[in-house]
Amino acid sequence: MDGEKALPNHVHIAMQTPAYIFIGLAEILISVTGLEYAYTKAPLTPESFVQSLYLLTKAYLWLYTSASVSAFITRCVFYWIFHHYGADEERMYDLYRDEPILTHGVADAEGGWQG
Repeated sequence: MDGEKALPNHVHIAMQTPAYIFIGLAEILISVTGLEYAYTKAPLTPESFVQSLYLLTKAYLWLYTSASVSAFITRCVFYWIFHHYGADEERMYDLYRDEPILTHGVADAEGGWQG
């Protein structure tokens, strides 16, 4: 902070490019390595089954990721549509703050109740 004013961020968005390139390359290398390992280590008869199990784990990962992303997008849309209700609730709550609270008894000076 520079006094009362926050300093701007001068990092360019293109700085993310190497990370996405490395993630993509890692995904390719891991997929090829995993499929090769599943093919070479499996017995002759269930090779296809072992590879399908490996691909099934990848599918579950993508299913979980897509469900998480869709839940986050739904949360953002839900907030964008209904966020004004929070302010409306506070405004409606303010209507009742000036009304007296009704009780069955009245507190006396010693802290006891007279009813």
